[in-house]
Amino acid sequence: MTLLNLSLLFGLGLAAIPIVLHLMMRARPKRLEFPALRLLQQRYTVNAWRLRLRHIVLLLLRTVVFVAAVLALVRPSLPAARYGLLLREWLVLGGVIVCCVVVYRFLSRRVARKETAEFLQRGRRSRLRFMTVLAGSAAVLLLVGVPWGLRVRGEMTSPVSEVVEDIPVAGVFIFDTSVSMTYLHDNLTRLQRAQEIAAEHLEILPRGSRVAVTGTGPSDEVVFQADLAGARSRIEAQTTQPRVEKLNRMIRLAIEAQVNDRKMVQAELGTSESRDFFSREIYVFTDLSVSGWQIPDDSGLHDLLLEHKWLHVYLIDVRVPNPVNLALSRLRLSDEATVVGRSVELAVTVSATAAAVKSATVEVYYLDRDGSETRTIAPEIVTIAGSPPTVRFSVPVPEEEEFYSGLVRLGSSDPLAADDVRYFSFGVRPRPSILLIADRENEAKFLQWALQPKSAEITGTAHYRCRVVPISRFHQAGLSEFDVVCLLNCREPNDSVWASLRMWVEAGGSLLTVWGGPRPLNVGRWHTADTRSLLPGLPIRQIPFRTGSQALRFEADHPVFRSYEDDSSAKTELLAIPVYRCWTLDKLEGATDVMSYTGKIRRPALLERSVGSGKSMLFTTAMYYTPDDAEKWNDLPVSWAFFPMLADQLMQYLTGGSDQRRNFVSGTPVEIHIPSSRKFAEYRLQRPGLRQTAGKVEMGECSVLISDARDPGHYLLRSFPDANLFGSHFAVNLDDAESDLTEITDEQLAELLGEERYSTVTTSVQLRSATERVRLGVEVFPVLIGLLIVLFCAEHLMANYFYDRSAEPTGSRMSPIADRA
Repeated sequence: MTLLNLSLLFGLGLAAIPIVLHLMMRARPKRLEFPALRLLQQRYTVNAWRLRLRHIVLLLLRTVVFVAAVLALVRPSLPAARYGLLLREWLVLGGVIVCCVVVYRFLSRRVARKETAEFLQRGRRSRLRFMTVLAGSAAVLLLVGVPWGLRVRGEMTSPVSEVVEDIPVAGVFIFDTSVSMTYLHDNLTRLQRAQEIAAEHLEILPRGSRVAVTGTGPSDEVVFQADLAGARSRIEAQTTQPRVEKLNRMIRLAIEAQVNDRKMVQAELGTSESRDFFSREIYVFTDLSVSGWQIPDDSGLHDLLLEHKWLHVYLIDVRVPNPVNLALSRLRLSDEATVVGRSVELAVTVSATAAAVKSATVEVYYLDRDGSETRTIAPEIVTIAGSPPTVRFSVPVPEEEEFYSGLVRLGSSDPLAADDVRYFSFGVRPRPSILLIADRENEAKFLQWALQPKSAEITGTAHYRCRVVPISRFHQAGLSEFDVVCLLNCREPNDSVWASLRMWVEAGGSLLTVWGGPRPLNVGRWHTADTRSLLPGLPIRQIPFRTGSQALRFEADHPVFRSYEDDSSAKTELLAIPVYRCWTLDKLEGATDVMSYTGKIRRPALLERSVGSGKSMLFTTAMYYTPDDAEKWNDLPVSWAFFPMLADQLMQYLTGGSDQRRNFVSGTPVEIHIPSSRKFAEYRLQRPGLRQTAGKVEMGECSVLISDARDPGHYLLRSFPDANLFGSHFAVNLDDAESDLTEITDEQLAELLGEERYSTVTTSVQLRSATERVRLGVEVFPVLIGLLIVLFCAEHLMANYFYDRSAEPTGSRMSPIADRA
């Protein structure tokens, strides 16, 4: 305990005044002459006992009034601890009070039944009240007071900083610099509001304090500096960043910095490990959005704060209650690259907070070469009710350009403007050439129709150029002209075919092998050295399914299935198409399952294997249809709503249309592949805001890795000095979590930091009060003043009641004792 006015303790001597007055002025019973001496003697005994009891109570009240007044004037303060009762202690206290009331009522009724004289009843009830209060007080002391005292004593004696009013502070100011802190309210962003509070608190820090200021950026560090003016400059220089670290990591860095600095100070001053020259504090300025924290925590904050109890954490909450925000998120493209005449399907999700309007206009813009925006698609008006809706657009490709860039934007603005826009980019490439090889040309017609429909071929809008060649004219086809070769149930390819295909795939080609058709394979011609290095598996035998039919199922998250993520109905229908038979196989090393069948034995349906620089895929059931039930393999080729979609996704993957990503999340590495025919040594990267940086490509590298693409917007990478040799465009968007303004709960904070190990405040005044409670302890002055008022009122009422009831008789009135007899 600390006393701010120690000299006033001499005033405790004034507590002797009531005792002296009590001894000098105590009232004495008067001698009365009355015939009924026995009754008078009983009444006298009762009244004398009650009079002595009231004397003692009044004496105690007057004494305690003086003691409370003196203690209030000396302004004692206690070390910071949980002085309030816990829930369990409140329940015990309530139980004791209820028990005392019930026991008193019960015994009071027994007194009323046994005693007929009213004055005897009053006397026994007085004694009963006294004994009930005494017993209740003893129970409260034993069941509540003792556990409370032991708990508070343990907290008061824990090793914390020395309680001194002007002790220097070693503080770490951590600013949440995530994009959610740009929320605008009262013409201030949340970061600007945090900077105001931090600057005000910096002014009141004691002399000799040291401060470290940091944000939540990936490169931000915790470094103490004694120059508070420099700390102010660092506070004012904090800016939001599109990619930040979680607050858990930054608080851990602050704790480690405080621990190291404390050890250094103790070593310099030669003090013990339990003493420190500074009061050590961490201030976290945040909007308490749950997206800014890592839940569950893997940084061990809870254990660290329990270990270092001399460290105090303050969360400065600058959020806006009931925020208003509309946000775009989950931008998805059906293809990262397309061909002329083939539109790209774009999907974006629109979400809203509870206080926001429930309708929004979503607009799509192209970006011209000069960066100007052009809207060629009609805007969509969406109503937000329940779960966030998804808006879909079909983005056309009007002419053959190397790439297209654009953006999706909300038609109205809100306080958090950063998530009102999303950027996209996709490439445009020549139509891929597909070579279909079969024993007979009609066996390839179903896959050919799926990739190159007759109507599209007539209008010139087909997405692929397909050529069908029988296996007998394989060597006349010229593999170098094609992007993908499909080997469709060729019964017995010769060794020269396998050797040519193996060399072509190793050089970067893609092969799709399909088993199943009107004639069975000659298994022996498929087991060669070239096939073992080329195919994902070798055939064993064809089998019909015992259950009559099975269905396909996806085995892994694969680029082939990307379009099915946004079209759940297409996925459901595809996986419901019956398959009646398949080939079993000997799976080779390096092969992975992409699809399988739904039977108890997970037989592979679609496999993939990397061969040199190329890809090799294998489908173990036919892409051929016959109406004869005895020879039917599956119903895939006649499912024209879903078979062309599956064939297109396979070709997109095999031709590399799914390989080159052009849309990224802020902070994720961006890898740009460089064709071997367009190699270069240097490049220039144009970033959002027309900022440009330079880079080099290491000798022998076939890609450029960009690790610092954080700013949302469009990027353009071009070779240097010949800008026409190579160019690649990509887009970067904010993490969707930045739009989540949901507040972290008290339970989650308690799990992360520990109960009673942090304080949450919203203003600079509350922050100052919270820090003073820790540095100076809990001042008891308000409690003592309240107690003094209560005691003074109780003494006043007791004195009036006492002296009124024990007044001297006047005139013909009898004394109080005689009167009550």
